[in-house]
Amino acid sequence: MKKTNVLVSLFSLSFLLLVSIGVSDAKPINIVIILDTSNRVSEEKHPGQIERDKEIIAEIVTEFENAVKKHIDASEYLRFSDRLTLAIPTQPGVRPVQRQVLRKLTIVDRSQEHTSLAGIIKYLEKRKQVFLEALNALYTFVGQHRQTGADIWEWFKYEAESYFLESHRNIVVCISDGYLNFDKNIEARRIPRTYMHVSKLRDDPEWEQKIQGGEGLLPIGKDFGHYNIDFLMSEIQLLTDKNGVPYQKDFQIIVHYWDTWLRAMNIQSTDFGKVGHPVGQKIKNLIETN
Repeated sequence: MKKTNVLVSLFSLSFLLLVSIGVSDAKPINIVIILDTSNRVSEEKHPGQIERDKEIIAEIVTEFENAVKKHIDASEYLRFSDRLTLAIPTQPGVRPVQRQVLRKLTIVDRSQEHTSLAGIIKYLEKRKQVFLEALNALYTFVGQHRQTGADIWEWFKYEAESYFLESHRNIVVCISDGYLNFDKNIEARRIPRTYMHVSKLRDDPEWEQKIQGGEGLLPIGKDFGHYNIDFLMSEIQLLTDKNGVPYQKDFQIIVHYWDTWLRAMNIQSTDFGKVGHPVGQKIKNLIETN
């Protein structure tokens, strides 16, 4: 009987060690939401898109919150290392979003010490509420200004690296219609290949070769491979002809543009979805494969 008890105890200890090793190996998550606030959020052109965006972002926040709670439960410290940030690429000639709004669009543990699990959960809920209220303020601000085109190319070149963390699993969610374009007068002054020519490639049988062979987006000259990034683009919304029929080929062209460009940065894990893409479930799946 004593021998059996010893064996059971050894088995239990081994199991606990395996669990603790698994927990320590699981990296905290860093979710970066890149929000395209160009004319895709115009209520006149795309009614309901703002509400759809808010629903998507709320889903992402919920999945983030669930992940944080699991990590807290498995941790010996009453803190969380996971982060969630909303990034807003600038638009040429448009006033940038106010700093006081941007500061609130992050969920991170800034507290020096939590005294209980209930306390840290309450802190997380408060940060979530501040974030969602700031999101409403953001869209109010966006609605008061013109939209010239979100400069996602420039964001990746000059800002992206400050959002990524080597110690974390980086999940980048880009909420965009997929078309990287600007007002025509702005495009005329921009560096070539920092925007797309989707319409020119629709009827070109060599569109793939051209994107890969020097007519795609200009590489930014950076390697983000060591950041372990999963990239997800949602809400790609195809342009339509005069009869309202979507240009179906645009989706393939858009995906090839982005995928080729991202792979040049050594971002290998990519996923693209049209309007209605199940973002929340995708985020959940990515987190659970950590």
